[in-house]
Amino acid sequence: MRLLQVKLTNTSQTLFRQLARFFGLAYAISWLLWSPYYLPLGIPADQLPYFHLLGCMGPMLAALVLLYRENGLAGIRQLGGRYRFGWQSVRWLAIGFGAPIALLLVIIGMTAPPVQQLFNWQGLFAGQEFGFLSPLSYIAVNIFFFGFGEEVGWRGFALPRLQTRYSAFTANLILTGCWAIWHWPLFFNPLGGYMHMGAGEVIGWLFSLVTGGMLFTWLFNSSRGSVVACALFHSMMDVVFMADLNIPQLSTYTGALITLWGLYIWLVYRPATLSPSPKVTVDVPESAGTAAEHAVYSINALSGSRL
Repeated sequence: MRLLQVKLTNTSQTLFRQLARFFGLAYAISWLLWSPYYLPLGIPADQLPYFHLLGCMGPMLAALVLLYRENGLAGIRQLGGRYRFGWQSVRWLAIGFGAPIALLLVIIGMTAPPVQQLFNWQGLFAGQEFGFLSPLSYIAVNIFFFGFGEEVGWRGFALPRLQTRYSAFTANLILTGCWAIWHWPLFFNPLGGYMHMGAGEVIGWLFSLVTGGMLFTWLFNSSRGSVVACALFHSMMDVVFMADLNIPQLSTYTGALITLWGLYIWLVYRPATLSPSPKVTVDVPESAGTAAEHAVYSINALSGSRL
């Protein structure tokens, strides 16, 4: 028993160090690239969208650097090796890409305008900040920078490590807090939407991050760790949130539906896994204990017994 306790302590310390390095490096990269927003550097406002895009690469770059540092190219390949390619994986990719579009269609059905007030369909793929992009370029930019740029770090690196120590719900709460802090410089972006939010809207945004995070956790665990599915879901949700369809409260309606969906996931699948499948976790380093102790800890982690 004492050996197992030592193993658990060593494992927790190892995971804490990995996560501290990841969040510290992700913040450093993103906040450095976003420094024109909060420092008087004299950067023209029309160049700021490019800094926004580059800064969103921080979580992915931090994850890749740390994975390569720990296990070389094999560590990076693990990001795509948690699930087998087949019908099940294709299904989750389709859900990741299509679910936000389905939510948008529900909102359109709920807010059908009068005949004289038609939807601005051209605004679907042209957010205010990136109106200079073509529709295809806009989708590609969202998928690469906002989707993969963030999700390789948040769900690909941080979430499975947090789930090794905590329940899926608790892991999501911790990750959401760190995710929210990461956005800090964007509240100084004159071309983005964060700068114009009031106190009530910020509270609503934080709550939607928590419930939205439960959806990401559900998608990640259900798909056996598909970072691609999470990246598609993230990017298309951003497309929906930023769409200008002549629906005055589109982001409010979207946030409300995301909240209801997240609460449904929490009620149906319970906090331990937030999905019908086991949690996706990382292996405990063998150097921290014996293989038998490793096996015992892995079983406890998958059962969600540690909250």
